[in-house]
Amino acid sequence: MKDFFSFMFGEIPISSSSSIYQNIIISLAGYFKVLFIYIIFAVILAFVFKIETSDSTPIAMKRMENLNFYMRIIVICMLGPIIEELIFRLPLYVTKINLWIALSLFCVVLFGLLKKNIQGVEIGYMIVGVITFAIAGWLFVYYKYEFISESIKNNYLLWMHFLTIVFCLVHFWNHNFSKNMGTSVILMFMALWSGYYLSFIRLKFGLGYSILLHCFHNTLVSLPFIIKTLIK
Repeated sequence: MKDFFSFMFGEIPISSSSSIYQNIIISLAGYFKVLFIYIIFAVILAFVFKIETSDSTPIAMKRMENLNFYMRIIVICMLGPIIEELIFRLPLYVTKINLWIALSLFCVVLFGLLKKNIQGVEIGYMIVGVITFAIAGWLFVYYKYEFISESIKNNYLLWMHFLTIVFCLVHFWNHNFSKNMGTSVILMFMALWSGYYLSFIRLKFGLGYSILLHCFHNTLVSLPFIIKTLIK
């Protein structure tokens, strides 16, 4: 945990040279420590502010009711984590390819968020806007890569915080703030807290480990919904 907290304040972790098995064990052990700290924080916050728990079914699950149960599980527990890791953890190592992949997938996610949550705007305008944004981003990375690379290198802590905070904000629409503000804030903090740990794992062990851990995390928090559906 000391390495993790040092990372949050700017110390880039040293890449691990341990075996795959050891890396997985260390990652999981750290994850449960981070989860325990989060639970303590959430319990204290819920007690102090008398926050009531809400429906355990994630809104993301509810929004995919057009998909069958197993497809929803695949999207939430596998495809979603892979895409999010490629967007928010892949560019922690800055290369042109990494930035292009992250930007392209972010534009796909951005279009999905706009389509689901912005009313009164034609889809065609959204598509044009997102494509324009993507092309501008690709060209900027291509022509200004040296400037981008040097800027991130000199402000790496800011870059890491930026990616993690945006990762957290993308989950805003997964929660119902109007119905239960307290629970939604606590769950948003989980996204932020877990995002920092996933960034740490990505830099210390590699992208594959952060993807696997993200899949594990999403599966774990979806268990109430999964169990409730299966025992019906």
